Amino acid sequence: MSSFVKVDGTTLVRDGKPYRVVGTNFWHGINMGAIEEWGGDRKRLDAELDELKSLGVNMLRIMASSEGEGNEPFRMKPCLMTKPGEYNEEIFRGLDYFLDALAKRGFTAIVTLTNQWHWSGGFAQYVAWASGDKEVQYPPSWDPVAKAYTTAGSFDDFAKYGCRFYNDETIREKIDTMFKDNIKTIVNRRNTINGTLYSEDSSILAWELCNEPQFPPAWWVDDVAGYIRNLGVSQLITSGIETKYDHVDFTNSHASSNIDFCTSHFWCENWEIYDPEDKTTASLEKTKQTVTEFMHKVTKWAQELGKPHIMEEFGMARDAHLGAKYSEKTTTTHRDEYFATIFKVAEELAEQGKMTGTSFWAWGGQASESAEPNQYGVKHIGDPPHETPFWYSVLSSDTTTKDIIKSHAKRML
Repeated sequence: MSSFVKVDGTTLVRDGKPYRVVGTNFWHGINMGAIEEWGGDRKRLDAELDELKSLGVNMLRIMASSEGEGNEPFRMKPCLMTKPGEYNEEIFRGLDYFLDALAKRGFTAIVTLTNQWHWSGGFAQYVAWASGDKEVQYPPSWDPVAKAYTTAGSFDDFAKYGCRFYNDETIREKIDTMFKDNIKTIVNRRNTINGTLYSEDSSILAWELCNEPQFPPAWWVDDVAGYIRNLGVSQLITSGIETKYDHVDFTNSHASSNIDFCTSHFWCENWEIYDPEDKTTASLEKTKQTVTEFMHKVTKWAQELGKPHIMEEFGMARDAHLGAKYSEKTTTTHRDEYFATIFKVAEELAEQGKMTGTSFWAWGGQASESAEPNQYGVKHIGDPPHETPFWYSVLSSDTTTKDIIKSHAKRML
């Protein structure tokens, strides 16, 4: 097995050589790795990991925790932590299987420990547990039965509710205990497949505090990252922020000596930069220019901190200007051009020793519209359960997108 990934200035290294990242997001792997009786599909998981390996992908960003008692909507199911300190062992074994499968194929993983958003439970679930709230006002979320977005809340209000995780002094101590106990349980777990402690698993590139925490205070980032460091982990640690806001937010999330590299996400449609229904090339060209400027800006900020930079998330819808936006049959010409632009910038910055790589959102693999969901209503697709299926998923049938990923990997690695 290869050694741990380490930091060397503004680059990563492994086995004494530069380690560049060609990655994807595979958050649902924890559930796919469970046995069939608990909603998993190990045969499909293995096939899709082999496919990603053939494309040259070398890193997967994954979820290592999900929180919920089982009756919550818009949620990964089944969840790992069903109540504070109580776990579904079968889902933990699914994570064991997933991590072992990654190690066998030479992948590394950025392992995310919680979430700002509700699709894995995340901050809002911790707040509800700590405060005793029985109802949470969810932001607009996809209802697969109604086939529509059915909730009336806003993302801003939901984010504020979740940020009570570190801003509400009346429940902060209780949340801190719950969260750190969960982290300790995960980090100290011994894999039931291969016997390796997670803290000693060199296929884990990094522990990530949270997926897209909104305005995390510098003290919180340093405290949680320091807590993980003091557990004796051998892996790197990062924050998981989008870098959506400003330099202050970026610095608060990355300046700590316990944070090893910087992260960013870029969401062109969600941030109202890209219009997938624009029948001209104007919106696409604007998006390509904006993402290029974004990548250079964030990389410069990372350089100023003397740390590597990975753009962990980016995606684009199918060609809504040519067909049905959410149909797997709709082409991906704009997405392909967008991905190619991002990959070219990443390659140029990597050659300069300024950027480590990217990971696209998200791998959907063999998911299809015609497939029946499992007993939990899950199809194992790249789009989280609160979003419209096939919005951003890259599928096994997306041959042109896969060709671009494969060509990028040959140049990057």
